[in-house]
Amino acid sequence: MMKIALKKKNFIADEDTSASLPSATAQNFDLDDFDLSDSDREDYHNNVDILFVLDTTGSMGSYIPQAMLTIQKIVEKFSKMEFNIKFSLCTYRDHPPQDTTYVTEFYDLTNAKQLITTLKSVQAAGGGDGPEAVMDGLREGLNKTSWRLSEDNVTISKRFMFHICDAPPHGQEYGGSSSDPEWQKNGCPCGTNKEDINALLKKHKVDYHLIKAVSSVDKMESIFKDCFKENYAETIVLVKTSINSSMSKAKKEKKEGVCKKSKKKSVKCDDEDVAEEKEKSIECKKDEKKSEEAEEEGTMWTGVLGALEKKLF
Repeated sequence: MMKIALKKKNFIADEDTSASLPSATAQNFDLDDFDLSDSDREDYHNNVDILFVLDTTGSMGSYIPQAMLTIQKIVEKFSKMEFNIKFSLCTYRDHPPQDTTYVTEFYDLTNAKQLITTLKSVQAAGGGDGPEAVMDGLREGLNKTSWRLSEDNVTISKRFMFHICDAPPHGQEYGGSSSDPEWQKNGCPCGTNKEDINALLKKHKVDYHLIKAVSSVDKMESIFKDCFKENYAETIVLVKTSINSSMSKAKKEKKEGVCKKSKKKSVKCDDEDVAEEKEKSIECKKDEKKSEEAEEEGTMWTGVLGALEKKLF
């Protein structure tokens, strides 16, 4: 059996992430951190079902394009490996009167192209008070997804949930402040609690992953870990700092300046110098590409791909 080593790693959020972010660097898991045996695909007949549960209130606008890019990257990564991957999506906002648009909207298992088309129509808006209808989103996503069985009606698909949010559920135990005293005291008005979600994770055999970019969900993360136990796979933390952002921008501007100088110089030189400057220009472009790839390393899809790789290989 092939052994895979996984290592702890940080993920840096995209520059356009609008939510306030934690200053502390958090640890994540990636491919050099654990020793795992290469999984036997016959255990799930190559069928992989991925559920995205997405908070679509106003502050979550930057995560929708990140989710679309993540789906595209999953397809690129696994398309040549004979995995049969399908995606479902459950979006949520909040209960009236905090939000009067919708509590949840669900889209069942489909291919990547169709889900990306769906995500293009999803808008981030509303939300009311701080906490949101987290429990509704998790419950509806788990209950309504048509989790697949193979043709033998026995072998289940490999199942993942990626929960993308920046606010906790209602209820004082999660640290948020609900405007309704009853919601603050008793939790979500839907009546669903963390134990109910854990029971659904067990029932459907789904690995739960939290994707977070704000410290306001730290308490929820801790509570879910304690409750879900083995069903809580990991947290994918999106972190950025103004220092890293400034350094990245400065490096990019410096490289652009060098490349521009090379181009100007090449016009005035003889053939030999032109060839030399042309070579330098090519090297500049290569460096730019490497820099872009390094910056991409911190995006949402990096964490998601790492989580999938650990369970699919």
